[in-house]
Amino acid sequence: MAYPVSPYQKTGGLVFFARMIDKIHLHARGSLPADYEAFLHKGFNAWMCEYLEVDYADLARAVIEGKLDAEAALEWCYARRGRALNATQIKAWNVYARLFGQQGEAAAALARSAASASLGGRGIETFFELFATEEGHPKPRA
Repeated sequence: MAYPVSPYQKTGGLVFFARMIDKIHLHARGSLPADYEAFLHKGFNAWMCEYLEVDYADLARAVIEGKLDAEAALEWCYARRGRALNATQIKAWNVYARLFGQQGEAAAALARSAASASLGGRGIETFFELFATEEGHPKPRA
């Protein structure tokens, strides 16, 4: 089993996109950890696809059939939606994604997830920090 790339890794300026594409490839090869499979169509993957106005199943199929890397997959998404995201839209996604888990119901879900991973009390404030910590990815410098 292999972990996907860091959620902080960027493709076309977007955080998380490379991770989603890496998970698609890992799943197709049978190398994605089993507990990740339940979330392939949920959470950040679903939100990313909704933000890009593409269907996850269509994207996954295009990635596998076309053997697309993250850059080519993002171009596929932009072609499907008819335009690329602009700099403001990219920044808005990145802020949303990187800070998710700090407030409201998401904070409670993050606390439960961190505790179940035996990472409670480690100062994890976002889901990106949780993913990176669980998988051994370094947290990027500001």
